Amino acid sequence: MGVDLGLQRVEIEGDALTVIKKTDINKRDESVISTCIEDINKLKEAFHTYCFSYTARERNELAHILATEGLERKEQIYLLREVLSFARRKMEQERILISR
Repeated sequence: MGVDLGLQRVEIEGDALTVIKKTDINKRDESVISTCIEDINKLKEAFHTYCFSYTARERNELAHILATEGLERKEQIYLLREVLSFARRKMEQERILISR
């Protein structure tokens, strides 16, 4: 999606620590997720700067909800012009948790 939007800088947060770690290794991956890692490594070169970071699932629940909703809608960029009410509520809940 970032490539299609012409973004030059991206920060990707995820709760799959193995994937995050494997994106930093510059050798051929032989694991069962090697195809995904290869795709990620090819795509990341399209950006001027990129950063992959791990975040615990509890802190990443909004991203999971948004991704799930996007898959259910069969859409990839449905949030470009608006933030849906369920996402707004979840954002506020996470903001409260983080501020504690």
